[in-house]
Amino acid sequence: MDALGTTAIGTQTVNISGAVYNYATASAAAPDPVNFADRHVGDVLSQALSIENAGTVDGFTEKLDASIGGATGAASASGSFIGLGAGVTNASSLVVGLGSAHDGAQSGTATITLTSDGALIDTLGTTALAAQTVTVEGTFYNYATASAAAPNPVEFRYCPRRHHCQPDLERHQSGDRGRLLGEARRQHRRCDRWRGGQWVIHRSGCLYAGHD
Repeated sequence: MDALGTTAIGTQTVNISGAVYNYATASAAAPDPVNFADRHVGDVLSQALSIENAGTVDGFTEKLDASIGGATGAASASGSFIGLGAGVTNASSLVVGLGSAHDGAQSGTATITLTSDGALIDTLGTTALAAQTVTVEGTFYNYATASAAAPNPVEFRYCPRRHHCQPDLERHQSGDRGRLLGEARRQHRRCDRWRGGQWVIHRSGCLYAGHD
């Protein structure tokens, strides 16, 4: 503009102020993996997860929000919480489970969605944090299953002569039981095991266990 150069005209002071806030810091969810170990088919299984807002406790750390879902495989997941303050742990709201309809090794995963929440702390709103994945596993076993006991009913019959027991079975099935037992007591006979059924050794005679 001219040839006069520069001339100092004084200084000004500008005040700069503001508040700096920490994001919420989520600890690793625990337990992880969730191992239900050996269980029976049909058992109802659930496990609450523990998670902490591990941010600095100084009034300048945002709160932590979390929810769990996105279950895969045999896993199940439910629950959420909001406004977890710095230094505070939530150990009840996030829950995982494992389906027990089938025997053998079962497993799956669930995803925890995490958010840093400035509500009641600052005016910065919410910020998504890195999600966490939890593994759920276990092995299921069937109860023993008893068949119906056989034979049922069991009837004991006297066979008067060892070599007549098998061919005479039908006759003795329809005979008078008292008479046959009396004859057994008189003869005091013993007999061996027969391949087609079961012989019961008795000092008063040979009794056959079988069906009517």
